[in-house]
Amino acid sequence: RRFATMPVLKVVRRQLLAVILLSLCQQAAGLMYSGEQNATETVTRRNGARKVLEVPAIATELVQMGEMRTASTTQQYILLSIGCLRQIPVQKRHDFEIDNDPSRWYFQSIRSPGSGKSSERKRGRGGGESILSDRWKVVQDLSVLREKGFAYLEEQITTLYAPLFNLDKTEVRDIVEMLKIWDKLRQCCGMQLSRSYAEELRQNGLHNSSQQTQAHRCFRADTQALEASFLAQPLFRRCPAIRSVSSYDQAIAGDMDGHYCARSQELYRHGVKFNG
Repeated sequence: RRFATMPVLKVVRRQLLAVILLSLCQQAAGLMYSGEQNATETVTRRNGARKVLEVPAIATELVQMGEMRTASTTQQYILLSIGCLRQIPVQKRHDFEIDNDPSRWYFQSIRSPGSGKSSERKRGRGGGESILSDRWKVVQDLSVLREKGFAYLEEQITTLYAPLFNLDKTEVRDIVEMLKIWDKLRQCCGMQLSRSYAEELRQNGLHNSSQQTQAHRCFRADTQALEASFLAQPLFRRCPAIRSVSSYDQAIAGDMDGHYCARSQELYRHGVKFNG
């Protein structure tokens, strides 16, 4: 009888071992899943109190906020590039209405620290009081941008946006190269070009101004070559949302197509309203 029960005991042991292994696997899978879904973020209130928030590992929407003429479109363009790579919708707003949805990530452009809406206390749509600075993922400072130039934007992409969205080296390079060309085109073409350049275009025309010793640098820029380089960028072919300088430009001057700059400059000469 003792020998007859041994096969039965082996079967029971195998079944018990299988149950234990299955339970361990399920627990591990559950931990991995929860880790992918959520993370924690510690924020510091103005009164010094610290609060830990549970935030999603990735956003469901990216929102750019900034007052007019704070290079808000530049930050929006960075977000549109990232949104394309990560398949996250992007919107730009000037209302500074903020809600309590942690999956909606907010980004701000300001004139200088402590200016504009960045230091104001507001009430979110959910009814809870919030200090807006607690919700900004990246703040772009116009005063620093003017001081450092494009190097400041490249630094923010590399040190802030890249770890936030887990961008690899190739993605960072593509965004930086695309933005570098776009930034030059934005100043010399389209509805948001430089104010001084717009005035020279209106007063003297494209060819007459180029003869002046004090002419704007955009008159000496090879915008046609810049636009051709822009069209050749990998992100341009991949992302329809970044094929124009802005939605305002797209409605009036259309997308970048090799003739965008010439088309927008001609529109300015004929008195098209300047945006901003």
